Amino acid sequence: MRIDRGDLILILLWGCGGFCLGWLICCTCRKKWLPLSLRSAAWLMFSIYLAALCYLTGMLDFVRNPAAVHTANIFTGFDLTPFRGHVFKPIVQNFLLFLPLGFLVPSVTPNTRWNLLKITLLGFGVSLCIELLQGFIGRLQEVDDLLMNTAGTAAGFLIWAALFRKELKLWQRALILIADAALTQALFQIILERVAIR
Repeated sequence: MRIDRGDLILILLWGCGGFCLGWLICCTCRKKWLPLSLRSAAWLMFSIYLAALCYLTGMLDFVRNPAAVHTANIFTGFDLTPFRGHVFKPIVQNFLLFLPLGFLVPSVTPNTRWNLLKITLLGFGVSLCIELLQGFIGRLQEVDDLLMNTAGTAAGFLIWAALFRKELKLWQRALILIADAALTQALFQIILERVAIR
């Protein structure tokens, strides 16, 4: 999906605006100005990522064209057969779209003990909500989007764990990254074969 310059500016404005609003709310609640830090930069990246996610998945259509929400039928096209009649590119895009979610969520919430199961369930839940909401704006809902979004979230978390988990030794970090790359390659190989068969 191509993003033109105007839409890119809109994404940046929404992301930066969301970050500034959140920062001001935190300052107001704590009754003092909070210094900007490395974690603030992670929050800014996370905010811009969420704005981009909303744009790419059509969630901004709820704001841009609210009239279309009432006329669309949520069950216009729910495809429960994975990878049917698909080309490879959208499958990779769905995987990559949620990769930052698995990486950024533990980065901005360091006090939460995230593990692979928790972050995978989070990715699944976010993706499921998006797929259900897409029905209200007349977009096709597909189970392979859900599967690849969830897999992308898990892969993003494994990369984060390999880079930032303090209790891991160097060989464990390397092993996680190698396993992550191998599993991702195996997953795409299986999908490629399935797409070729169909």
